[in-house]
Amino acid sequence: MPCTPPSLVPPVVAASLNMCQTKSQKTHPQEKRIIDATTTRNLCVKTGTPDRTKSQKTHPQEKRIIDATTTRNSCVKTGMPDQYEDDTSQRVMGEIAFQLDRRILLYVFHTGIRMYGFRVLNISQITQMSKHAAEQDAMNHRYRELIQNLGNFGYSIQKHARFAEDIVNTFGFLKEKPLCPTLLTTYNDVQYLQKIIHENAPHNLVLDLMVLLNCLADMSRKDGKPLFIW
Repeated sequence: MPCTPPSLVPPVVAASLNMCQTKSQKTHPQEKRIIDATTTRNLCVKTGTPDRTKSQKTHPQEKRIIDATTTRNSCVKTGMPDQYEDDTSQRVMGEIAFQLDRRILLYVFHTGIRMYGFRVLNISQITQMSKHAAEQDAMNHRYRELIQNLGNFGYSIQKHARFAEDIVNTFGFLKEKPLCPTLLTTYNDVQYLQKIIHENAPHNLVLDLMVLLNCLADMSRKDGKPLFIW
């Protein structure tokens, strides 16, 4: 059996050399953290102890909060548009479509009728459901008169009724009335809403969104109420 040749360095000298090397070598703090983590991981594997160096799982709700905070901080540092501002702008565009549909229904059926499930798309069919002929004639007259007037702004019931529904489904709408009086005033400014559309809407939607806004502005001028009725 082969044997290992003895060391050529005397034991006392070797020990001194090892001690000097230990003192002379300094571990960088970053390397020390890596070494400590590696040592801990190896120890956990041997002993079966849970490895605390692994990242702990984050609850989905906490993750959304963390991601949102990180995104907002990143936007502030880089000057990129804040995603939350973009979301609000999209909801404002959806609100324009929602408010126009609501305005049309209120005009044709008046405020006393419950309109759950009513759609501008099939409004001509709904008017036929009235039990009173005089009331039915009045609703049909208001409907024809309104559609003819909105046509001056490029509105087509066959096209824009469905388009408005698609906009609401795509962008959503404002869920509650803003508490800030300044914001309420801003939402009643046609020029501000025009800016929202031109700066945030896809190019292929801008023209039809402007048709909806112009129709809403015309109805607002005629009934004397704000653009957005809450």
